[in-house]
Amino acid sequence: MKYWIIFLSIIGPLSLIAQVSGSENSQNREVGLERLEARKAAFITTRLDLTPDESTKFWPIYNEYSRQKNELRKERKNYNQNQNTRNQSDPKKEIDDQLAMEDKKLALKKSYYEKFGQILPPSKLVKLEEAEKEFNHEVLKKLKERRTK
Repeated sequence: MKYWIIFLSIIGPLSLIAQVSGSENSQNREVGLERLEARKAAFITTRLDLTPDESTKFWPIYNEYSRQKNELRKERKNYNQNQNTRNQSDPKKEIDDQLAMEDKKLALKKSYYEKFGQILPPSKLVKLEEAEKEFNHEVLKKLKERRTK
């Protein structure tokens, strides 16, 4: 049963991404992203072997964590895109800014891992980051395969 869930978690998002990418309709894109997130939730739930009680408590906090991580990614992207307009005459400030962004990222992770630690045992929590990476890797791999066909 677990393998079936994993299989659907990996294969399902690809068809959704293909459907969404072919359409400019933002409503379809939102639905596709919601389905992708649902597949990600199933994948991570399986990888961490979450109980129903753990899952009920974990996912609202994880979703909040994901939103905040995305905000930090956007901030980093904007920072990098504005590289030409920033005053690059002060390399020390550039380094300080980069380190400050890394500090924010680490502080966010620490904060949420403390919250997750109130719900999950360390044996499950230690698998979280690897499960996220594995899911993302599988989705990207399937996308590449589709593009080469």
